[in-house]
Amino acid sequence: MLQPQALKSGVSRGQLGDIWYGVAGDGDKPPLVTLHGGPGGTHDYLANMASLADVGRPVIFYDQLGCGRSDTPKDPSLYTLEYFVSEIDQILNELDVTDFHLYGQSWGGILAIEYALKFGQSKGLRSLVLDSTTASVPQIRQEFLRLIRDCPPDVRRSLMVHISRAMRDGGDDKQAISDTLSLLRHAVMKTSPRTVALGAQTLIRQLWSGQTLGYMLAALGFSREHMCRLNPWPDSLMYSAREMLKSPAYVQLWGDDYAVTGTLKDWDRIDDLPQISVPTLVIVGKYGEAPPECSESIHSGIPRSEYVLFDDSAHFPNLEEPALFLATVGDFLAKHDGE
Repeated sequence: MLQPQALKSGVSRGQLGDIWYGVAGDGDKPPLVTLHGGPGGTHDYLANMASLADVGRPVIFYDQLGCGRSDTPKDPSLYTLEYFVSEIDQILNELDVTDFHLYGQSWGGILAIEYALKFGQSKGLRSLVLDSTTASVPQIRQEFLRLIRDCPPDVRRSLMVHISRAMRDGGDDKQAISDTLSLLRHAVMKTSPRTVALGAQTLIRQLWSGQTLGYMLAALGFSREHMCRLNPWPDSLMYSAREMLKSPAYVQLWGDDYAVTGTLKDWDRIDDLPQISVPTLVIVGKYGEAPPECSESIHSGIPRSEYVLFDDSAHFPNLEEPALFLATVGDFLAKHDGE
């Protein structure tokens, strides 16, 4: 994990709270502004992207409102898509950036798409990198269902029951107990102690809120296949995941993990993608929970886009195939520095 002291860091004071930021490197090349996933994750799992600064390109990280080192207002109504798009401008203004590349991973890709559609090149945007994201929440919801249908029967059953009968009480259900034993074998026994610890912490919180043990273990198994296929998960990803799970931004904007019940549930920009005029790199892991079908839709919609599939990755190519990821992104940025 990149420690905060390894960055030139500071705080941007906004109307809703203080936003922590950090800058790796310096130089004359247009900086890369990174948007982490979530909603409610942190920048930490993107920290290896700091090596892109070695060529004289500053790399800018920040923790969005509601997570990590930034403030976390309790009022859920403050966490809106419009606010998080404006937060990008807040960071750009704080650092006096007027010429830049923009990278968004997962939820960060949604923000990058919104920013490009709202401002185009008017504020100095040179290019986009869209990593493991979607341009349509209804589309990714359908892809979740497809991925779940391809899971082992015990995992599939628990996840589909959860989606169709949210908050069902399985505490006294003998079938749920059987499911649990099966899922323990399928998910937990193949998972690192750190991931099990995170799963246990989350399990307690979710059981308290009424979700079934079977569902939580099924979700753990699904994450093992479609979130990150490394074993164990890197510490930086574990930290970001913990932050996301306790963030009010996640509950407000995304809601249920797979049914997507938050305020983003109807967000769909596929028909607007042809309006994005900047060069765009679309990258995705072959096994990711935001699967290639979502990225292919983005690539088809953005006129000046390139598409790269990472064959050995799920949702985090920067962690699962770091050398190829950094080379791919670095080459793309260099190609478009002069545009």
